[in-house]
Parts: sequence; C-alpha cells; structure tokens
Amino acid sequence: MQPYDARTALDDIRRLRDRTIDEYLRRSFAFPTTLVTLLLVFLVLASFDLPNPTAIGVRVSACGGLAGMSAVMATLPIRRAFTSADLGFAVRWAAGPLTALLAFRIAAWALDLPFPMTIAAAATVVIGIATSPVHRRAYRRLLERAPQAAPVDPSFSAFLHVPARLSIVASLDVATWMEAGLLRDMVRISDSALREELSPLVQAGHAAIREGWAMGSGRTYVQVTPMGRRAFHGHVAALERLAQATSGDAARRGVA
Repeated sequence: MQPYDARTALDDIRRLRDRTIDEYLRRSFAFPTTLVTLLLVFLVLASFDLPNPTAIGVRVSACGGLAGMSAVMATLPIRRAFTSADLGFAVRWAAGPLTALLAFRIAAWALDLPFPMTIAAAATVVIGIATSPVHRRAYRRLLERAPQAAPVDPSFSAFLHVPARLSIVASLDVATWMEAGLLRDMVRISDSALREELSPLVQAGHAAIREGWAMGSGRTYVQVTPMGRRAFHGHVAALERLAQATSGDAARRGVA
C-alpha cells in the first residue's frame, strides 16, 4: 500500500466521522427540540407555585410531554448508546442550570417576589436557551475525541480497506445504530451497493442488521459490532503508523 493511499484513507475516515457527528447533532440537538424540552421543564418547575390539584395536572401533563419527546428521540434514524462520558457531560451540563435555578429561587424569595419558582424557572430556561450552542459545541468535542473501548494494536485489514466498506464502518463508528437509508446517503452509494457491501461485513461479524418500526413504518438499522469496531480501530492505527513513518522519512530526507 502506498503512503499516499494511507493519508487519503485517513482523510476520508475523518471526513465521514465528522459528517456522522454533524448529522447526529443536527437531529438530536435541533433548536425546536431543545426549546420544547426546556419549556416542558419550565412547566414542571413553575407548577410548584400553583395550588393543587392544578399543580398536579400541569406537572403530569408536562412530564407526559417529556416522555413523548423521549419517544420521538427513540425514532431518530441515528442513535448512540449512553456512555460514561455522556453521563459525565450530562452532569456537568446540568450543574450550571441547577445552580442558576437555586440562585434565582433564593433571590426571588429574598426580594419577596410573587411566584418565586416561576421566576427562577423562567430565568433558568432563558439561560439554557442562550447557552445551548455552547453545550452543543462542547458535546461535539466529546464525540470527536471519544476514546476507543480498549487499546488496539495496529493491524492492517485488507478486508476493510475496500473504499465503500471502509466508508460504511467509518460512518457507523460514531453511532450505535443508523437507519440504512441514512447510511446510504452518508456514504453516498446506491441501495444495491450498500446491500452488496453490508453482506460480507455481516458475514464476517463486523456489522449487524435488525428490523424495527418507527413512525408507523418498517425500518432497517445497521450497527458496527464490537469485533468490527476493534478491527476498524486497528486498521486506522495501522494507517496512521504508515502515514507517520512516511512523514518521518520525508523529514529525514529533507534534512539530509
């Protein structure tokens, strides 16, 4: 394999990973979704200023809306499993709004304002909306530097180093499941070419396919398996070693 091919393959892999991350963030952190979620949270918090049974009715309705939002998110064509890194990010992200909520609640109480929880919740939601682009960029950085599940040894895979096949696995590396139609569009190949490349990946244990339902219609979802992810990371490590060795040789020749 030529060193130039290694660098080109690595550039393609990074481009596909970035494309997958962009698509995941676009669908999972869309502004309307964020806005509706924060408004529902506002209703839950503001209900504590209302008398019963009105408060209970508002709280139950808002919690039902949040459950509905979760159900809608579960139908997205690209999904990721919740990892320890995601948990850490969620905790850090929640710390700011919770601190702001407490501070505004204390300030409203100290000033003897009416509906103190409503005021505190409204201020906190406004801050959440204003800072959502910051959180989205921070989460993107988390996805970009997502660590491998375990260290891998560089191992060039002729099986994976087929352009369309490598593109499929690179696109799936960031996601847990991806709908086949979206994967086809991400890799930019035809349905028949996608089926042709998925078949050997599944037979080799590098990918898995399952059928599901979303929004009342059947969907086909594709996943890279743990074995496939390890093979892919080993292949990427081998490409990086080859590209680095070539750069080192070129630098030494330049000095000489």
